[in-house]
Amino acid sequence: MNKQVYYFYYVSSLDETTLNTEVSLEEVAIILSHFEGIQSFTEANKFLMENVNITDFFTTSQHYAKFFKFLQSYKKPSQTTNREWGDVQTPFDFVRKVYKIITTTSFTPDIIIEPTCGSGNFLKGALNFFPKAKLLYGVEIQEKHLWYFLLDILSRVLIHKKHKQQSEIKLFSDDIFSHTFPQELSNDPKKSILVVGNPPWVTASELSKMNSQNIPVKSNIKNFSGIEAITGRSNFDISENIIVKLIENFSEHQGKLAFLCKTSVIRNILKYLPDKNWKIGNIKALQFNAKKVFGKTCDASLLLMDFNIKEKNLICSLSNLENPDKIIRNFGWVEDKFVANIQKYHKIKRFDKIGMYTWRHGVKHDASKILELEKLDTNTYKNKIDEKLLIEDDLVYPLLKGSNLRNFEPNDKMKRILITQKVLNEDTNKIKQLYPKTWRYLISKEEYFRKRKSRIYKNKQEFSIFGIGNYSFTSYKVAIAGLYKTPFFAVIKPIMNKPVIFDDTCYYLSFNSFNEALFIATALNSNSAREFFESIVFQDAKRPFTKEVLMRLDINQIINEMTFTDLEEIWNNLDYCNFDKLKSNDFKEYKRKRHL
Repeated sequence: MNKQVYYFYYVSSLDETTLNTEVSLEEVAIILSHFEGIQSFTEANKFLMENVNITDFFTTSQHYAKFFKFLQSYKKPSQTTNREWGDVQTPFDFVRKVYKIITTTSFTPDIIIEPTCGSGNFLKGALNFFPKAKLLYGVEIQEKHLWYFLLDILSRVLIHKKHKQQSEIKLFSDDIFSHTFPQELSNDPKKSILVVGNPPWVTASELSKMNSQNIPVKSNIKNFSGIEAITGRSNFDISENIIVKLIENFSEHQGKLAFLCKTSVIRNILKYLPDKNWKIGNIKALQFNAKKVFGKTCDASLLLMDFNIKEKNLICSLSNLENPDKIIRNFGWVEDKFVANIQKYHKIKRFDKIGMYTWRHGVKHDASKILELEKLDTNTYKNKIDEKLLIEDDLVYPLLKGSNLRNFEPNDKMKRILITQKVLNEDTNKIKQLYPKTWRYLISKEEYFRKRKSRIYKNKQEFSIFGIGNYSFTSYKVAIAGLYKTPFFAVIKPIMNKPVIFDDTCYYLSFNSFNEALFIATALNSNSAREFFESIVFQDAKRPFTKEVLMRLDINQIINEMTFTDLEEIWNNLDYCNFDKLKSNDFKEYKRKRHL
């Protein structure tokens, strides 16, 4: 057997050094020799218990035979991640950082649980940080990860002559979504539990696209209704579902939870805490550089919380992992409001009230190659697959996208959109009689519409669209791009005598009066509005500005506190010059009529 060296790492002590254990093919052969005389899985379990205190590892003769074959044809563990399982193995230097933070509280758990444990890096680290723990409990759906863990533990004792650890180890090859934790974990109320780990960094929708089996039973756990649940708001990170399951299992027992996850997951869990009876508190999010540690481009944190808290705490402090005592901000619930920055919110919370205006989102169609056009001449257009087409002008409208809304009064960018319905569920067959050229074009592109995957189009009118209604065709609008981190509101006039349509990354208000639209857009760009949004908006969100966020600002209150001089100052800052005809009395009259 040719010597090849593979590396497994574990924390050897509480100091800054990390011992590397090399498991070579010769060493695997030595481990294999210990099993060659063992015929049954019960004998193998006895061997593991006596040598490394791992109990009931093999469940059947077939299970043991499979492991034995693995030893005979041992290969280097893959260093690549498996996207379907969300593999992100935690480096040992980072495991050490996590445990050092936990141990600063003088917390000494009796039981340590690592769900989705992979090759068990947190369990291995626990052998050194918590040597007096009575039980280490790991669950992992990918069986080979547990085998590599087992090899590492065996090599420490059989080859490197380390002492057998005192802690009992139980490992389960199981799906965490259906795994049932035994009563023995919580029978003794005096035993403290640490639930620790790094669950999959993948969303339910990503798994669905891969036709993955590694997904929980689908349920609308946040109680979204109708179109919200269908169009994506009910999508969630798998780690969120796992953490919820663990909190539900252990929140009434003495202990802590320490999980690595996206910061957005922490926010989502905290957001629906009022509806839960979980006994948790002292919630902390310690940010770290996910790109440096895991190669992931996202905002990530170590989530810490205490179990068995008598008074449920709905606030989370945000710090940096390298400086956990310095709180950057607190976020969570203030009375019945969910906010991003509690300190800022207290100064501006008078504006947090649903007002008289209803925000709408732009058109959703999922057929941009066909419906989004460029105007070439009268009745002549080009679609996004560079086909020239001759259709009637009547159903074609100016289109603005989020990127067009960074100017206070955007100009015509020559984008157009073909609108197949004026209201939701309108019969599209009438296009055939009224606009035969447009109908022929749509019929020729039926395959594009049939390929639309969203459930919202199921059993709907042919060529149907969403986010459409009478409000879409008012002359004047105030609009914002939902994907940008900082709010900016644009005032929109008709283009070529047609009302402007927005794509579904935008949100807007509709008006029949330009002056009203101008006053509202200006007020929304005021310092008061900006400070309010800073207090409630989470900038790490994929879409920071949503209808839910925008509806919380009481525009009436903003307007009431403003003077015409305030408006002029904002217009000057925006380099907006088209307000010469407006006078102070115009604004006063507008405010007076609002209160009639």
